[in-house]
Amino acid sequence: MTDAPPARKKELRAIEWENDRVLNITWQTSDVCNYRCSYCNPGNYGGDQPNLDHAMYTENLDRILTKFEGDGYSKVKLFLSGGEPTHWRVLHEVHGWLDRRLPGRLTVAVNTNLSRPLSWWRDNHRMFDDVVASYHPGWVKHERFMENALYLQDRVNYLAIRIMMAEEHWSEMMQASVEIWDRMDNVFLEHVPILDEMSVNSQPYAYKDEAKVAWLTSYGTRI
Repeated sequence: MTDAPPARKKELRAIEWENDRVLNITWQTSDVCNYRCSYCNPGNYGGDQPNLDHAMYTENLDRILTKFEGDGYSKVKLFLSGGEPTHWRVLHEVHGWLDRRLPGRLTVAVNTNLSRPLSWWRDNHRMFDDVVASYHPGWVKHERFMENALYLQDRVNYLAIRIMMAEEHWSEMMQASVEIWDRMDNVFLEHVPILDEMSVNSQPYAYKDEAKVAWLTSYGTRI
C-alpha cells in the first residue's frame, strides 16, 4: 500500500488558452439517486426534491446567463451534479433548452455513478462533453461500470473516474483501481478520501489507519 503506483507515459502536445471568458455553473439537479451509500446523506438521495418544473429552472438559468453575458462571459461550462443527474426526469428538456440558448457556446459535464445501462449512454452520451464517474463500494456493479467507462473513454472530451476509498472496502477499491488503470487508455483516475459525512459539516479524513491517509496524500491521482 505504501508503494507508488507505476506512472503512465504521456506526450504533452499543447496547452492552449482561449481568450473567451467562461462562466462555470455547478447545478444540483435533484436529490433523486438509485444508490444509498453509507458515507452519503439524505440530501443527496432522499427523493424529496425531484425538481420536475423544468420551466422554472430554465427561467432561472436564463436570468443567470443574461446577467453574466452582460459582464462579458461568452461561453458556459455547466456541471450537473445530484443526486444522480442521469435519473433527473427533465434532463433532456433542460439540456435541449440550453443547447438552443447557447449554440456553440455550451460545455456540459456530469457527475454520475455510471449505473445506467450501456444502451442509455449510447443514446445520450452526446449531451455531455465531460463525464466524472464515481465508483461507489457496496453499490457499484463493476462489469456495468467498466462497460460504460470503456465505451465513453473515446466519446467524451474528458473522462474522470473517482474511486471512493472507504476504509472498510480499501482492498476491494485498490483492486478495482488496478483493473481500471490496466484496461483503460484514456482516463483521469482519482482515489477519493472518505470524510465523516458528505455535508457542509464534513471533517477531514476519518481513517483509523494513518498509512491510508498518507497513501492518498501522495498517490491519490493518476493520469
